[in-house]
Amino acid sequence: QDEFYIANKWRNLGNIDYRDIRGPLFKGIFGDNQKVPIPLLRTLTDTNYLGFVCRQFLNVELLPYQLVVVEEMWNHKFPMMIGSRGCAKSFLLGLYALLRCLLIPDSNCIIVGSAFRQSKGVFEYAEKIYRNAPLLHNIMGRNSKQAIRKEADRWTLYMGDGKIIAIPVGLGHMIRGFRANCILADEFAAQSREIFEVVIKGFSAVSQNPVQNVKLLAQIEAKKELGLAYSMEQNVLEEMGVNQLIIAGTADYEFNHFYEYWQRYRTLILSRGDPKKLETVYPDGVPSNFDYKDYCVIRLPFDRVPKGFMDEKMIAGAQATSNKSAVMAEYMACFPKDSLGFFRRTLIESCVANNYNFQKSGINFPDGADIFYPCIEGDGHLKYIYGIDTAAVKDNLAVVVLEVRPNHRRIVYVWTINKLKHAKLIRKGLIKETDYYSNIARKIRSLMKVFPCERMGFDMQGGGRAVCERFADKDKLQQGEQLLWPIILDDKEQDTDDYEGLHIIQHIEFANSEWTSKANHGLRGDMEEKLLLFPEFNAVILANAVAEDA
Repeated sequence: QDEFYIANKWRNLGNIDYRDIRGPLFKGIFGDNQKVPIPLLRTLTDTNYLGFVCRQFLNVELLPYQLVVVEEMWNHKFPMMIGSRGCAKSFLLGLYALLRCLLIPDSNCIIVGSAFRQSKGVFEYAEKIYRNAPLLHNIMGRNSKQAIRKEADRWTLYMGDGKIIAIPVGLGHMIRGFRANCILADEFAAQSREIFEVVIKGFSAVSQNPVQNVKLLAQIEAKKELGLAYSMEQNVLEEMGVNQLIIAGTADYEFNHFYEYWQRYRTLILSRGDPKKLETVYPDGVPSNFDYKDYCVIRLPFDRVPKGFMDEKMIAGAQATSNKSAVMAEYMACFPKDSLGFFRRTLIESCVANNYNFQKSGINFPDGADIFYPCIEGDGHLKYIYGIDTAAVKDNLAVVVLEVRPNHRRIVYVWTINKLKHAKLIRKGLIKETDYYSNIARKIRSLMKVFPCERMGFDMQGGGRAVCERFADKDKLQQGEQLLWPIILDDKEQDTDDYEGLHIIQHIEFANSEWTSKANHGLRGDMEEKLLLFPEFNAVILANAVAEDA
């Protein structure tokens, strides 16, 4: 008994006598003469034994908390999982997609993430499990090479008549034709709310077996009218499987749409179907088919994950060095109200040029402001200001391009690099300039050709002086370029004032506390007045811009 207790301590069963355990999976329960153990087949689709299915067919041993998560996802139409970093959210989503296809015929599971990379991450967990599950290959009649297809716009894992598909979301218009019985939305906080609600939710609008569904519902209605029993049709309808929408990810700030979804789910669950408690969600009346039991919320903070699963020392380090709001979101699976810095996250988010801020939040933007995206080429009729913070090893050098509009300013381009990235680009043959600061100067000059520069503010500490020296080197000039010099000051004469070239470099000393204070308060004032705007986030546009700008 002690050996049993030691070996099964990880299951959190306590000190029990295994001889008292009885269940349909114990040896001899079906008898010796049954060639086809039908009760066993029924047991395998029983949610109480999903752990057995995972171990025998998927070759995966799950921890107790993981079994609970899988069971909750299986038993609810709209499950939501909020978890700490590293608590295996993506792994469980990949595993669950395999279970759906294995136990529910013709299942079509679609994985969507904040970017294609995130969708691929969940898919790769499913792929890894599939490749290491020989019994599953035998059941499906395919080997891993036949079952997995990776194309530019989708990755697909075929399982019998079902399949698992990972797709990029993009702008939404390229994925409208997809249909799914199970949608798995990972890193939900980073996804576009508009695309999710308008396009992705529509994937599961059609029933898994629509024709059979219509027939069964008509038969049930007819039997009700005739006063006949309809339990058999009802059971068949339930066994056919239902469409699911699974939301998962790390918590974010309360102004993010993930928090709003969580709040709505919480209201639906706690209502227990009471119409008065549902008035905020359904002001026009509760739909007849609403069932609060369709919803569930699974929260996985790091301190509820079994000891040894996560590196507790690393988490302790994060708690000691990170701000409280970041720890709450990343590790405690809580939604913090706001960040604690001088520039609050709510303030930054309110300056993003997106539909929510323009139409729903009630924020007043300057006349002429509209939705815009990052770009790699400017407007020749506008002026651009460059902000350059130099660094080499510990931090990134950053170049920020500000577009000056008549009544506001827009951040339209950002470029970063450090010596490590510079060395990698040289090894890959993407750049030829081996001198770090000369490469930066050349990049800035190339930007000046597409973003006409009115002035550039340069941090003169670190490598700032080294870059400016390259601007003043005649040997570094290409055709049509001019030497770049400091601006001409009204109250101070400089040696460079009479030099030929563009006088657009403004030296900035960040060590000057008075200047830094004024700059920070001025920037926050511009953000509060919505005179400085950030571009709308779009993964596809950013990826294309990075590829074109390489």
